[in-house]
Order: sequence, then structure tokens, then C-alpha cells
Amino acid sequence: MLPPAFDLALRWALTFAASVLLFVLGGRWLDEKLGTTPLFLLIGLFWALGMSFYSLMIQIKRMQQRDNEKKPPTPS
Repeated sequence: MLPPAFDLALRWALTFAASVLLFVLGGRWLDEKLGTTPLFLLIGLFWALGMSFYSLMIQIKRMQQRDNEKKPPTPS
């Protein structure tokens, strides 16, 4: 089993690479079809970046929730 930080970094890197590749290539293809270079390529790039960071934030929140559930309650 991977350490949590390494697991998070690996998942985020794969998500980031796949989404950038997919949306940039999709934007490039659309630009070629519509003759709008580089409009959709840039839109795809920024969309992929935004969604990757959103995904990272969601994963971090889930890790924090799991960590909080594992901690014993502190006496007051």
C-alpha cells in the first residue's frame, strides 16, 4: 500500500495528464474543423487545469475527513 501523500500525488498527476491531453487534443481537433485556432485549444487547456485542481481539492477534503474519523475524540 502506498503512503497517502504519494497515493494522492500519483492519482492527481495521472488525472492532470489525462485531462490535459484529452481536452487539449479535443480543442485542437475542434479548432482544425472550425478554423478557430487556438480558441478551443486554450479553452480545453484551461478547462482541464481547472477541473484537475478541483479534483485535487475534492481528494484532499476526502483524505482530511478520513483522518478526522480515525482520530479519537479529545476530552473537553
